[in-house]
Parts: sequence; structure tokens; C-alpha cells
Amino acid sequence: MTHSFRQACTLALACVLLFACGLSWSAAYTPQSVPNPRPAGAGHIANPDQVIDAVHAAQIEQLLSQLETDLGVQVAVVALADIERPADVFDFTQQLFELWGIGNRSRDDGLLVVLVRDQRTVRMHTGYGLEGLLPDLLCHRIEQQLMKPAFKEGRYGEGLLAGLTEVDRILRDPAAAQQTVAPLSIDADGWRVIRWIVGVPIAFIGLLLFTVRHMQGYFSREVGDSALPPVSMRHSRPIWLLCFVVVPLGIVQLGDVMPAAHRLGLVVVLLYDYFIIMAIWQARRLHRVAQALFRNREHVRLHQLLGAQRGFWVWMAIWMPVPFLAYLPFMWSLRGRYRKRERDCEACGKPMRLLSEQEEDVHLSAARQTEERVGSLEHDVWACTGCAATERVSFPNADSSHESCPACGTIALMLEKDTVLTPASETTRGKGVRIYACQHCRHKVRQSYLIPRISTQASSSHSSHTSSSSSSDSSRSSSSSSEWGGGRSGGGGASTSW
Repeated sequence: MTHSFRQACTLALACVLLFACGLSWSAAYTPQSVPNPRPAGAGHIANPDQVIDAVHAAQIEQLLSQLETDLGVQVAVVALADIERPADVFDFTQQLFELWGIGNRSRDDGLLVVLVRDQRTVRMHTGYGLEGLLPDLLCHRIEQQLMKPAFKEGRYGEGLLAGLTEVDRILRDPAAAQQTVAPLSIDADGWRVIRWIVGVPIAFIGLLLFTVRHMQGYFSREVGDSALPPVSMRHSRPIWLLCFVVVPLGIVQLGDVMPAAHRLGLVVVLLYDYFIIMAIWQARRLHRVAQALFRNREHVRLHQLLGAQRGFWVWMAIWMPVPFLAYLPFMWSLRGRYRKRERDCEACGKPMRLLSEQEEDVHLSAARQTEERVGSLEHDVWACTGCAATERVSFPNADSSHESCPACGTIALMLEKDTVLTPASETTRGKGVRIYACQHCRHKVRQSYLIPRISTQASSSHSSHTSSSSSSDSSRSSSSSSEWGGGRSGGGGASTSW
């Protein structure tokens, strides 16, 4: 008797456990396996795992049925325990939207709301026709402020009803979108993510530029390359890192103590203003150095400095059009204005006059005229109005490939012919000769060179990339009382996790 009683208890316990497992176990859905509420009637909710409680499901159904009756807008709600991995909620929702065809075929005014409990994510997916009334930002705000607080406490039906009630209000009165939910606030978890998204690129770009500057010799106390700013305009390593890495990261960190509703906007504005201040500081230092170079009659160095700075200010105008787009023409013309700026004679102190192209030829040798003709140098001649002394300033052309002629010294030597004498092979090097000719004295320079052997490690990698594009262009049946309307979506909407 006792043995039979134990067997009965064991069997009963096993049945209870199996029943409990059956209640807790839920299938992971694909778009094709989600039960469509339309063929079974004119419903709007797919709730196979009972994620939405019965009371709120009935209220949501009544709300959406009345909305479709009054406005013709079709809204579908899908609440699932989980979906098959690795599919994400966006792809799942887009495929389900296209599979069902939610919304009127001609207006594409459908809306699909998908809640995946185990992934703790909800997505509002709009048809083409609703993207104007329900833009992505507005969908995100509805999810964040009306749905997410309830979802975090497991009240899924209540959160969905609150969000869909707001959607109903906006669709019935589009002007209500202007007075809808409060400005988007970013909670502590969301801000931590944004802080990394903003801070990591700032640190990476700053350290990358620091490395490039170091390799260019920017931090050296020597004059270095003419393309570099003068030593007086350069920062030391600690100051550079402080200005362009530490302070920007500190501004991002300030978002922790800012109001949640405005922290992202305030951080962006502070960063923008900070870099404006840094650029203005750079401009003032540049003008001080330019004036000093002009007073010291270092006109060629000044010309090169202002030319090298042009690229920097173009980028400033692109990234920070306010106010530097208006400043760019002034900066771009600065080199020419300094070049034509009046100056005094070193001998008598009287003003000097820039001679015209025709007048200056009298004071230029044939070699200097050749340099101007081939474009290797530009020569300006200034004549004193008092003692008639002249001063020549020669500006090299950075785009010119001419070299100095070993015979006459004129910068007019250029490549005339490049001939391969012996082609290279896999076993031997080839030979070639280049002929350079001076455009002034016609002196020729012959230069032989070797051609490297052809590499035998020519890798022929045949990678065949098979791209399988699955186009779900299935023809939808015409709208009826038991089907959706054949609408389409371009992927508009928003997703929120909790």
C-alpha cells in the first residue's frame, strides 16, 4: 500500500512539473510563425504567449478597432515571449510588416508595434504614409516616456495601452504632435552609452592627431618643415593633450550632472562653443605671428605659413560653418593681401610701390623671367618712391616639379623623357634612363635608374562572394474584411529597450 502511494505521488509530482514547464516554455517565433489575427477575424492583436493580460488586451483591441473604423488606419500589435536568434527586433518587425501588409495599399498608413519580452525590446514600425505623422523621434519619445516605465515593472499591457492611446490622439489630431509628451530625457543608463559613443571617438581622434603631429616634428623646438607653424604658434605636448583630449572629454563627463532632459544638447553646445573658442585663439595667434613676420620682412616664410593654414580653415568652415564659413573668404585672401601690403624701404624708410608685370621685367634677369614663365617661382619687385631702390621677393610655387639646373642655377629643370632600356623580369632587374632639360639654358641631365624585379608572389585570390538577396515581392491579395490592406514600410519608427 505504501509503495503504491509513493508511486502515485511521484507520478502526480511529475505531471505537475511537466504542466509547469509547459506553461513556462514559450516558442521562439519567426515572422512566418506569428499567428495573424486577421484571417481569424478582424482583430489587431497577436498575443500567443499571453504577454498582455486579458483586461488590457480587450481595451487595446477596442481602441484599435475604433481607430480603423473612424480613420481607416490599421494598427497591429504583436507581443511575444521571444523570437528566433540571431534575428534582431528591427529585421523581424520589417519582415512581419511586409508579410502581413499592414495598412491601406494606396496610403501605406499602417503601424506595427512588436514587443519581445525576453529581449526587453519594443518597436514601433511605421508605414510610408505615417512617417510624417509619427516620425522616428516622436515614436522614440512615446516608447521612452509612456511605455518603458511600465515595461520595466512587467506591466506590458498597461504600457502598450498608454503608448497606443497617445498614437490614437496624434492620428486624430495631427496638431497634437506639437504638444505631445515631454522633451526626450536620457536616463543614467542611456547617458552612459552615449558618453562612450561620444567620448571614444574624441579620444581616438585626439590621440591619432597627436601621433601625426609628433611624427611631423610639430612638438620640436626647431623650425622644421615650412608647412608647420612657427615655433611660437605650437603647443607643447602636455598643453596639446590638455586642449584637444582632456578638456573635450571633461565636457562630455559634465553630462552626468546636467538635467536629463537636456544633457545631450548641452554637451553638444558646450563642445561646439569650446572648439569655436580654440579656433578663435588659433586665429589670433596666427595674426600676431603674421604681423611679426611682415615686420621682420620674412615675406616668403609668411607666404608659406598662410598657404599652409588655408586647409585648416577650410575644414573649420565645413565642420563649424557658424561662424567660420563667413570667416573663410577673409582667411583665404589674407596671403594675397599681405603680399601686396605696402612696406617701407630699408635704405631710406620711404614707402615702396609694387611694380606691375610689365614694369618688373626691366628689373628681372632672363633667368628670373624664365622661372616666372614656367611657373616655378613668382617674383615681385618693389621700387622705393624716394631713393629708387628696388627689392625682389621670390615666392616658390608648391605645385611646381621644376628643379634647379646644375649649369645655370635657374629653377627650370624638368623631366623631358623617361625611357625603359631593359624591362624587368622575374630573375633580373630592368634599367631605365630619365632625361631632364633646363627650360632656360637647354642643359640636359641624364639619370639612370634600376627597375625592381617582378615579384613571383603574385597572389591570385579568387574569392567568390555569394550574395543572396531575398526579395519578398509577393503579390498581396486585395483588401477584405479578414485581411490587412497590403501596406508597405520603409523601416521608419523606433526601438526602445529596458
